[in-house]
Amino acid sequence: MEDVKVVHVTSDTVDWTADIGRVIIDSRRNISSIRDVTFLFPSMGLTVTSEMGRYDMKSDALVLEGAVVAKRRGMTIETGSLRWDPSRQEVRTDDRVHITGDAFSVSGRGMVMDESGDLILLKDVKARVHSR
Repeated sequence: MEDVKVVHVTSDTVDWTADIGRVIIDSRRNISSIRDVTFLFPSMGLTVTSEMGRYDMKSDALVLEGAVVAKRRGMTIETGSLRWDPSRQEVRTDDRVHITGDAFSVSGRGMVMDESGDLILLKDVKARVHSR
């Protein structure tokens, strides 16, 4: 399928929406392969774009790969992969992460963002504040 819009709802609350360029469904494994995707996680104020990914239709878990770019509150977050864990209501990666804003840049390895939008870099964190 091409040009697909998905809205994921739990208990009358939108968990996420997705605009997907292409979807290939493997019904035997309950996995959808997706390409050229944009996800919106409204509770986190987070928009994520990615070249490709996989969605597990049984567990609702999502893995995005390739050039993953997330935008939130004037920040841009770049990483190689990102996972949505529906049981914890969080996005996470073990890859390198680079975050930029108007007056700062932060990099590290590994990141967790919970549904409230709190973001934690897990290790090797380096920060730079830019003077104006």
